[in-house]
This record gives sequence, C-alpha cells and structure tokens, in this order.
Amino acid sequence: MSDGVMDTLLYKENVKLDLQVLADDQMIIKNAIYMLRKAGYQMKATQIFMLVNGKVPFSECKMKLDLMKVWNVQVSDCWFDNQIRGSVIPEYWTNEECKEFGKLCRKHNQIVNFGVDPEWKVTTK
Repeated sequence: MSDGVMDTLLYKENVKLDLQVLADDQMIIKNAIYMLRKAGYQMKATQIFMLVNGKVPFSECKMKLDLMKVWNVQVSDCWFDNQIRGSVIPEYWTNEECKEFGKLCRKHNQIVNFGVDPEWKVTTK
C-alpha cells in the first residue's frame, strides 16, 4: 500500500479489505493487516471480503478462511453475481459447498469476535 492509500484508511472507523488475491499472494494481505494493526486498528473492526461461489475454488476459499482465523480477522462472504445468503444459486460451487461456506464464515466470525465458540457446549457425565 502506498502512503496515500494508508492515509485514506486512517480516517475510516472500520476497515474492509478485498481478498481476491491468490492464496500464493497471502503476504500482500498479511502486510496490509500488519500496517493496519501498527496504525492502531483493532482486528475486530476489520473485515476481509471474499467473493464466493465464483471462479475461486471452494478449497482455496477455505484455505483463506483458515488464514484469517490465524490472523484474527473477520470475513465477509460476498456471493458471486450479487446473490445473498439463503437464496444462493450455485454458479461455480455446489449447493452443499455454498451452505457449508456460509456456516464456516459465521462460526469463524463468532470465534474472532468472542475469542471462543459461544455455541459450543460441553456435556459432563
């Protein structure tokens, strides 16, 4: 990022980045996240947009989701062709992959926000 772009980001309350780079280019996003942290942004106020049900394979999107968990950053799943969750028409992914990824993103963001899985219940005997 150039200094001009970083200056623009500093005036925003929440930061949203687009993760349409290849998984091989993960250092681009990692460096952007590092700069935001260094500038004082909280990662709970930062979201990565991921275009899903598109030409990026399901397996690669899952890999990126794992990286965002390691970096403690929320993910906003944006559906190909302006579709919305709940009424997604599978374009490049299967219906099962679409449903699974929505659930994975929801769980991922809960863990980032709360630091634990709030729905996990331990049963004792």
